[in-house]
Parts: sequence; structure tokens; C-alpha cells
Amino acid sequence: MDLTNVYLGKSAQFYKVKKRITKKKISEVFAGVAAEKIGGFLIRTIKEEVVVNDELVLCSAIAYKIISEPSFLDRTAIREEKYAFALIVEYDSAVAIIKKHISSLEKKFSDFLDEFEYEKFTNFQGRNDPEYEKVTMSNMAISDAVIRSRAYEARRLNGILSSNASSRAIPQSFRIKVQGDTITLTPNASRVTLRDKRSDINEIIKWAIATITEIRNLANKSEFINSFASPITLEEIIQKGFVPIALFINLDELDELIRSGASASEIKILRGGVEEAMTPLQMNRLFDCFKTPAKILAGGSMFFKGQEVSGTITLQKRVASFKSKITDSIVLYIENEPKISLTKYINSYKPFSIMFNTPQYAYFGRECFEDKKLLNNLPAILSIFNDGYDFSGVRSEKEKNKDKKHSPNIDKFPDLSLFRKVEDLVCLPDGVTVCDDMNDEWADHIFFEPDSSPPAISFIHSKFVKGESYGASSFHEVVAQGLKNIGRTFADVAEFKEKHDRDWAGFYESTKITRIRDGKKWADIENALNTITANQNSVRKIVLATPFLKKSVLKTQFDELQRTGKCRPHYIQLIWLINTFIGACKEYGVQPHVLCNP
Repeated sequence: MDLTNVYLGKSAQFYKVKKRITKKKISEVFAGVAAEKIGGFLIRTIKEEVVVNDELVLCSAIAYKIISEPSFLDRTAIREEKYAFALIVEYDSAVAIIKKHISSLEKKFSDFLDEFEYEKFTNFQGRNDPEYEKVTMSNMAISDAVIRSRAYEARRLNGILSSNASSRAIPQSFRIKVQGDTITLTPNASRVTLRDKRSDINEIIKWAIATITEIRNLANKSEFINSFASPITLEEIIQKGFVPIALFINLDELDELIRSGASASEIKILRGGVEEAMTPLQMNRLFDCFKTPAKILAGGSMFFKGQEVSGTITLQKRVASFKSKITDSIVLYIENEPKISLTKYINSYKPFSIMFNTPQYAYFGRECFEDKKLLNNLPAILSIFNDGYDFSGVRSEKEKNKDKKHSPNIDKFPDLSLFRKVEDLVCLPDGVTVCDDMNDEWADHIFFEPDSSPPAISFIHSKFVKGESYGASSFHEVVAQGLKNIGRTFADVAEFKEKHDRDWAGFYESTKITRIRDGKKWADIENALNTITANQNSVRKIVLATPFLKKSVLKTQFDELQRTGKCRPHYIQLIWLINTFIGACKEYGVQPHVLCNP
């Protein structure tokens, strides 16, 4: 048995060679991955010279039998036979790797191989005007309340997909059609797949040569891809004089894995060389720490949730790594994996984003991206801020007493509360106002305007901070509140009726404040909803009441940013959050509004 017996699909990972792979290295890797093989090798060849269409390539391949427990079983005596295979094609200082039942083969050659630049894959066949049939993208966003990724599919996405949906989106995979061929590209995995029948080794080598040549073609350019966030290297950003100012580590997947109970995974803390199980309270504190961005300080420390802790970010040419004594001491036991520290987990899976002292650039996972439209869009960003409401005199959100309670006799929120200001200034008498605060709230207030032109519904979220505050934490909280129920703006009458019967029929806490304000009843809400849903031009709004922001201050900072390309660190995070808020609202066809001081 040899390579002439091999028939494969055309799907491979492609890498450039940073130093020549030796026969010795290939032999070592093949021996390592086949350590549990049953019997001898079915195929084993190292750097065999093959000439196809007058092109010389070097082929290395192995095939062998393995016996293992089926993946859907655990701790049984049942075994299944499988056959593992790997093919390495070397051509023109590049490598194509095809494998089956062998994991992470490419990582074992990390000293010899390097990834092609991201844009080599995203612009693949760009000069031939490919039709983009499907694209999967992730958001350039730092809030955990937004949709992280989404996919679009059509016969031809070119011209259909709005640039508003793509300018801050990072392409993850594509399916294109070009000259009759259907090709799937996954840049982060360095993978190219051609939809085709299985082929013999000569056809596979021809395809690998053609693909490597196409990846290296510098003439490629795709106008469709040009509308997305553009790749840039860390090195280029640093050379431009920008520095990291904030870090967002997303541990939601780890949190779910550890605390869902769906696996045998657990987390421990290392104290004095002894591992102790982490208590639920400790886990709450740990995962809560990573819910908002951390400020990067000079001298090897960061601010997490208002507390300074030791931690550093190391920047290399293309990738960044995170280091902290605290995460070094946290040990993860992930099912079917060797134990690792939280630091190693973060650096292996790269679930983090880095912001710089300009909002144009961001680092996501393993790549840096540039939002080329952001600086020109600053006036549009500022336009969602409405300074036409007088929030002067507001002393707190709800103006409770020193025992954090309201007087049981009040039928309105106190005059100096933000809730009262919102009801008096924003929720006009000819509409229907519902106070939905507390319990399973959709918003602090929901305001129905059936008689406006066009009819409208607003979900209003209020946040009070003493004095002015332009840090990320306060605004992040109200943005998260606004976005977590954004889909509810399109809820049907039955869902609102269920909400009414459960929460709105009574009073607010232990007071005499009616949930449905100004003497109105469910019938008024139902009529308003019927009017709103019957009109296809009805407006849905997410409104953030934030008297701790001044529009004039934001305008000054935005002007400085347009002029110099830089501004103070906390404004960078604020701009990112505003962009996240606007982008999420546009995704749903909802209007974003922020009420603030002049």
C-alpha cells in the first residue's frame, strides 16, 4: 500500500515555512502521533519526491490503525477500529496538511511553520470577483450582552450585506463561488476546502499547488471583504505609537463548563503548594471579575473591578499573551484534558480582546483589526446623545431612605430621583408608562406611544452616578441592561400579558406606586400594542438615561480624537461601548438613544 491508493477530499490547512522541515523532525512527529497504533504502518513515507505538471513537491504521509472507545461513550469496554491518516505536501516554501483522526498535527511543527497573513485567506480569489454565498463573523465588541457572532447566507451576498453590519465585524469563515467552484475559507484555522469529489494523490497535489499559488498572489483584492474590519499586525500598531490601555477576558465558556455540571471539569486554587477546591463564592468573585474590561496600568498591574492587581500583557509581532500571579495560582481540571493554570488556559484559547489608546484598532483572539470608518463616523455616534432633558437636582436613582427602602405611603417616586425625572420628562401623559424595575425586568420603564407618528415603544434604562463619570464601568452596566432584552421590543401581546399578570398588576415593592402609571390599565397597554404591531413603520427604541454624561464633554473628546487619532483611555472604552450599543441596535432595527446633560 502506498500513496497511489490514497483518495482524498480537497480540504487542507496551509502554512508558510519559516525554516526547512527536516526528515528527522517528520519522523519524530509521525512516531509521536502514532504511538498508540495497532500493528505496523499501512503507509509511511517521508519527503518522497513527486513531480506533477513539471512541478516538484515533497510528500510525507502516514496511515495506521487505532482502536478506541467511541466518542459518545465513557468508561466502557466497547472499542471501535479507526484509521488515522496524515499527508504533508511541501511546495515553494509552503506546506499543505491533510489529516484524519490526528489532532493538532500542525502545532507539532510550530518551530518550522508559520500562519499565512489573515488577508491572504480573506482575499482568496479576490481578483476573480467571487460570489460570497455565506459569511460567518464575530463582533468587535467588549460587552457580554451582545450577539458575539452571526452568519449570513444568500446566493450572492455582494451588495446585500450592509456596510453598517460589517465595518466592525471580523470575518471568521466564508463560502465563495468562483468560476464554477465552491470554496470554503476559514482563516483562523488556515483552512481551504474545495467542494469536489474525492481525488487521487496527483489531483490532490495539483490542487495544493494551485491553492498555495493563489494564497501567495499579491494581486488579489476583494471589494466585498474591504467593507469588513481590516487586519493589521500588533507590530504595526505599536510602530504607529499606540499602546494597550484595556483588556477584556471573556471566560463565559469556561464559566459554563465549570459551573453547569455538564462535565467533570472543576477549578481549584493553589495556596502554599496545596490545591484547594474553590468555593462557589470564590468562583462568583472570580468570574465576576472578568465581566467588564480591565484597565492596563504601567508597571505590571491592572485594574479589575476597581481593584489593582498584578498582571501584564506581552506583545509580540502578531500575538499577545497575558500573565498574572493570581491566574497562575488557579488550576483548571477540564475533562479529558491535562490540568492547566488559568493563565495557560487564557493564553492557549486567547478568549481576550485588547483595546489601544485609539478606538480604531483592537486585538481579538489572535489577530488585530482596524475599523477604518470609525473616525469619520464620530459625528454620527454623537448624534444618539440627546441633551434636551433637564436632569439637574437628581440625587439618586430611586431616592430611597437610609434603610434602602421607600415610604409605604408614596404613590410616586420622589421628586429628586432619576426614575421620577424620566416619568415626568420622557414618558408623556398621552402615552402609557409601565415601571418594570425589579424582578425579571425587561427595562426600568416601558413607554408605549400609540398616538405618535409613527407609533413607538421605548425600553428605558436608567443609571445614576454621583457627579460626572466617563469610565467604562457605569456605562457598561447600563448598556448591558439595555441590550440583554433588546429582542423583547418585538414581543407579541401574549408575552406582555404574561408580564402584566405576573409583575405589573400590583404595586412597586411595598409602596402605593402603581406599576402602570397614571391610572391606566391593561386594556390601555393592549390597545397601544395592537396599534404598534399593526403598523409596519412603528419605531422601537432602546433609551439609556445617563445624567452622569455631558454631551459637550464627549464632543470635546471626539474632536480631539478626530484631530490627533488619540484620546484618554477611559474615553476609548466609552467609544467602544457606544459603538457596541449602536451596532446591536442596528442589528435589530431598533433606534439607539442616550439621554444626558448638555
